[in-house]
Amino acid sequence: MTEIARMYGGSLYDLAAEEGLETRILEELDAVADILKQDPEYLHLLSIPSIPKKERCALLDEAFRGKVHLYVLNFVKILCEKGTLRELPGCARAFRVKYNQAHGILEATAVTAVPMSADQTARLHEKLEAVTGKTIDLRTKVDAAVLGGIRLDIEGTKIDLRVATVVAAERVPKTDKLIKLQVKIGDEERTIVSGIAQHYEPENLIGKNVIVIANLKPAKLRGIESRGMVLAASDGEGNLVLADAPGIASGSKVK
Repeated sequence: MTEIARMYGGSLYDLAAEEGLETRILEELDAVADILKQDPEYLHLLSIPSIPKKERCALLDEAFRGKVHLYVLNFVKILCEKGTLRELPGCARAFRVKYNQAHGILEATAVTAVPMSADQTARLHEKLEAVTGKTIDLRTKVDAAVLGGIRLDIEGTKIDLRVATVVAAERVPKTDKLIKLQVKIGDEERTIVSGIAQHYEPENLIGKNVIVIANLKPAKLRGIESRGMVLAASDGEGNLVLADAPGIASGSKVK
């Protein structure tokens, strides 16, 4: 994202937010950027300096007037007049960044070797929202190079997956799903609250090597500070199995 895109997109967000139009403008800005991306010849035509600005803006009027808010149309015309229409995707990105910040949204991408099922995606989405305390915009990708498990990227930060050894476990009082785990990640000991109580007895977890997300921000669950998330896989029948790493040293990085 260039400084021009950050400045223009951010300014458009501020204008839209003042009038409560930020959600509509976000959707329409993305749609226009996608149309131009899919038609490079049209974008090139709109960017030819030898064609008078008035004529190029008239083409945009013909294409979008009455279909998008005037703020979006006028914004695109300004970029066209300034010869910076190719900055539109970056402007849309800058708008989304400010939108997400204002609405408590984190973007996350889960990369797996094979496609995740709808149930697995929903469970991961639920867990990420629980541990981050944010609304998660989760997207999934398939990459055959991921040999096992899952690779997570949240807001451009790669998730740190580590092997952790469970040293103590107990059910969280007055809940059906939560277990409080004490785990060691290398020499560090921390508490992680996990919604696996319907699938595992606490005593059966002690000594088990599990895979955890180690660099999430702490989150409070039922008054307990949870510093991480235990990874698990589930199927369409409701069966759940922890991702584990038997025989691998605690603290080892999962690649």
